[in-house]
Amino acid sequence: MKGKPLMTLICPSSILICQNKLLRHLFSVILSLGSVVLITIPASAQEDLRFREAMGFKELKIIQFLQKNTQRPDIKYFLSATDLNDDFIDEYILRPESPQSCPKAPICPTYIIALQQREPVILGQFDAHKMAVSRKKNYGVRQISVYTALYNDFDVETAIWNPHNFSYELSDTVS
Repeated sequence: MKGKPLMTLICPSSILICQNKLLRHLFSVILSLGSVVLITIPASAQEDLRFREAMGFKELKIIQFLQKNTQRPDIKYFLSATDLNDDFIDEYILRPESPQSCPKAPICPTYIIALQQREPVILGQFDAHKMAVSRKKNYGVRQISVYTALYNDFDVETAIWNPHNFSYELSDTVS
C-alpha cells in the first residue's frame, strides 16, 4: 500500500471517473454556498438616502447657501451626501428637518446641490415625500426617483439630468 496515491485507494477502478465525481460534487457545493450568499444580499435598484445634520465647513456652507436662497433662515435642513456622477465628489440632497415646517406637509421642497469651484449650485428642486437615487443613468448622471404620494410608492416621478440646462428635470417617461 506504500507508494499508491490516495485517489487509487479510494477509487481503484477508474481514477478519471472518480475525479469527475469529485469535481461535480465540489462544483455543487460551491454553487449551493454561492446561492445562500446571494439570497442574504438585499436586492435594490435604488440607493436609499440617509439624511443627517451637516458636519464640517463645506456642508455648513451648503446649508447656509440654501437658507439664504430660499429666504427661510429659520428652517433647519438635513442633508444626504451621494455621488451622482461617479466622479468621487459628493453631491448633496437637502430637505427640511421637520415636515411640519413645509408649506404642503408632509410633502417638502427637496434640493439637489453640488459644489462648483467651491461654491454651492442648485442642480434641482422638487416637492417630495421622499427621494431615492436610481442605478439608471442619463448622460452619465444617476436618475432620482421623486415620491410625491404619502401612502403610494408606485406614484413616482423620475428626475433626469439635462446637460443643456445643467439641472435635474422631471421626465414624462421613465427610460
